[in-house]
Amino acid sequence: MCSVGLNPHDAEDSTQEFLHKWLQRGNPLVGFQRRERRFREFLSVCLRRYLSDRRDSALAQKRGTGVVHSQLEDDSAASPEEPPGVSLDLELARFIHTSALVELTSTWTDRIGAPAWTQVSKLAFDGEDGVPQAVIAGQLACPLNTLKGWILRLRREHFERFRGKAMLLAPPTESESEVVYLLGLLKEHGLSQTSSTTPFLNSH
Repeated sequence: MCSVGLNPHDAEDSTQEFLHKWLQRGNPLVGFQRRERRFREFLSVCLRRYLSDRRDSALAQKRGTGVVHSQLEDDSAASPEEPPGVSLDLELARFIHTSALVELTSTWTDRIGAPAWTQVSKLAFDGEDGVPQAVIAGQLACPLNTLKGWILRLRREHFERFRGKAMLLAPPTESESEVVYLLGLLKEHGLSQTSSTTPFLNSH
């Protein structure tokens, strides 16, 4: 991302904006052709074209020449040889994690209540943070084994959603390896810029 002239904060925001728009499309892989290119190279080129079009659009607005519509697909004129950075892959993995967690929030809130959901999701993905699970179980007025069961169940459901979303973004022959790769990035770098541990990944 540094090669397109963005600082780390702007790069993160821009990548999330791109992924949000790109993943909402009915067929995000419409422009992908396997040939000799890997999926992450395709995605990197899509991002760079998106950033380039967005920059051109901003310049056009300043000059009063109208709006340039952003293009999210790759095309043959882009430079596929330029290797994608790990930052793009990591942001994709974090975006999928967040999307899966958001989808689970409503179901789990209805299932165990908002206070319990807040604690369980924190334990499942952030760790104990110095507060033993027995203490939290007492605060929630539930047996310790019930709390542990919730944590394990949430991790399983989250993993299945993460896996499903990640597999949709890669060709069938690379889908499983893509899941492993993205989970590996989360395990190495954390679920967010501020996280230092990813306890749920140790169970997969």
